[in-house]
Amino acid sequence: MRRSISGSSTVHARITRPHGLEERMISRRHFIAAAGVVLGLSTPARAALVCQDFPGFRRCSVGVAVGVGTARQECAEWCWAACVEAVFRFHGHPVAQHRIVEKVFNSGICRAAIGPQIVEAIDGTWTDDRDNDFDAECEVLWDSQFQFGRPDAVVQAARELEAGNPLILGAMGHATLLTAMTYSGNGILVQLNELIVRDPWPGNPNRRALTLVEAMNTQFLAKVAIG
Repeated sequence: MRRSISGSSTVHARITRPHGLEERMISRRHFIAAAGVVLGLSTPARAALVCQDFPGFRRCSVGVAVGVGTARQECAEWCWAACVEAVFRFHGHPVAQHRIVEKVFNSGICRAAIGPQIVEAIDGTWTDDRDNDFDAECEVLWDSQFQFGRPDAVVQAARELEAGNPLILGAMGHATLLTAMTYSGNGILVQLNELIVRDPWPGNPNRRALTLVEAMNTQFLAKVAIG
């Protein structure tokens, strides 16, 4: 059964919360608490990073330009596979969604995935649907199910976005593609203000902001390198 939550003031629609990322929470640590780390992005802005100075703090926005809608999940449990497809396609390598699922489950079963299975789905040498080979590698920054979280996860995410790389983010049992974020810092600590994602669920806006509840309940965050 799908459950719904009301959007925050930055989301002008009711956001349907589908399943797709297995929601077996072990740790109650909040991803957003990882924002309390040394601010490593207070240097002058580069191409994808825009900062504005205020008395005592700096606010920065960083994001990846996505000109078209990203992949929509082809079954109720494939949000994670749609996000992998979207990352591959963003880097110029179209791969059918069912192929991503089959790599993990050896079939096209409509099934959710946990963090290690998402890594398994991504890692390795691929041949895309245009017969072009590429290598993909996934690095997990946050996985609360396995009580793992890098203390610099937020900073790492911002750096990836600045470099032009979207990330896979799982919150409240649903995977999305993280494409932009806004954060504030005073040179010592950094605070998240907004996370913009591309949502693969067909009933939700493709581009939207995570609600505060979703951000506070982030389960999974990973960066993907394509070579």
